[in-house]
Amino acid sequence: MDWDATAKEATVRIHPEQDTLWIAHIPPYTHGDLLHLLAEIDARRMRASRSSARPVQGRDLHLVTVTDFTVPDDAKKVVWLQARQHAGRRARARCWRGHCVSWTSDDEKARELRRRVIFKFTPMMDPDGCANGGVRFNANGYDVNRPLG
Repeated sequence: MDWDATAKEATVRIHPEQDTLWIAHIPPYTHGDLLHLLAEIDARRMRASRSSARPVQGRDLHLVTVTDFTVPDDAKKVVWLQARQHAGRRARARCWRGHCVSWTSDDEKARELRRRVIFKFTPMMDPDGCANGGVRFNANGYDVNRPLG
């Protein structure tokens, strides 16, 4: 790699061994990664999930609920966590994944949290953009973080 400090530009010379080369600023967190995590959590019977909507290309927009389902909800607080409103925010997906893994663990602190809290997650607000390698705009070219008009 050559760095041009004046132009603030790097030149990288790569000799790929295959026809396809993927370069990522941040390691990808794909729609498939999300589905794998949800399957892991399902195996532990720690969540209720439903598809609350389907964006243009038909992928599920998941709404995930994590709580102790044996304890009545009326005395619980609700915590809402949303990730990947923009497909390019892969680090947020990894943060959400960490929360989800922690809060669904068998750790005593996690069990106590589930007795007192209802966690609501929308882990991937733009699943089409994530699947297509998008950065900011959804499949219709719309920034879902901006009001219409």
